Amino acid sequence: MLLSKALLDLAYLINEVRDGSATSTTGASPTTLTDSAVANLEADDWYNGGVLWFRSGNHANKTATITDYTGASGVYTFATPGAGVITSGDTYSACKGTFSRQTMVQAINRAFGSIGPVDQVYENASLVIVADAETVTLPSNVFNVKQVRLADNDASPFSYGDAITGWREVGGVLYFDTDSIPSAQGTTGNQIQLLYCTTHASVTLDADVIADAINPERLRWHAGYHAMYNRYLLGGRRKEDYDAVVYFDQQRIAKDKQFPLRNAQHTPTLARN
Repeated sequence: MLLSKALLDLAYLINEVRDGSATSTTGASPTTLTDSAVANLEADDWYNGGVLWFRSGNHANKTATITDYTGASGVYTFATPGAGVITSGDTYSACKGTFSRQTMVQAINRAFGSIGPVDQVYENASLVIVADAETVTLPSNVFNVKQVRLADNDASPFSYGDAITGWREVGGVLYFDTDSIPSAQGTTGNQIQLLYCTTHASVTLDADVIADAINPERLRWHAGYHAMYNRYLLGGRRKEDYDAVVYFDQQRIAKDKQFPLRNAQHTPTLARN
């Protein structure tokens, strides 16, 4: 799941969101979106500081912070999301500035911590089988490796075999038994896939990917809790905000039970030391 989708899921839970579609076509590097169908429904500046999601068209899966809103004409103003026109019929969602994009991103990143370590997959063209190598240096931020798989082919889409054994992880390096080195079990130059378990890395950009191991419903309730708790702390500790924190805490606990983490087994228990 992309961060932009996680942000919209969260906004639906904690914010006021309007869904609509553009009613006119813009220039090549747009800074406005017009939806005449919502003209006069809200006052000027209603969405200022809020978030605009581009749900289809050239800017699909991107977000922008709304800097101005003209209620009489239904015009959202924002910093350009890049080159590419907004075409009449392109769909969007917009929320008020009650919770800014920065606040919601912060809440999602805090949710990773409260959800706990999850299984994640590392694949990269630079991590390949090297002839006769008895060690594999782990990439940055990859640790607590649980499974190692070797690609059966040398071009995408890759097919990986069963998890191999006969290795151990020490200080950021995988050490393989002499008769279990990757080149003895696979083809030199083919990719290595690592399954590792750690707290999810922070996300910032719309295109940042959130691991499939984190259930979207569980994530948004955890993030909702953190967003509400932040509002409680910064908003004068009002009773209505406290009640919201309690409710979201109850819901995230329920989602933990409904969508438990299903982490894979650790294969190096079969390794020879």
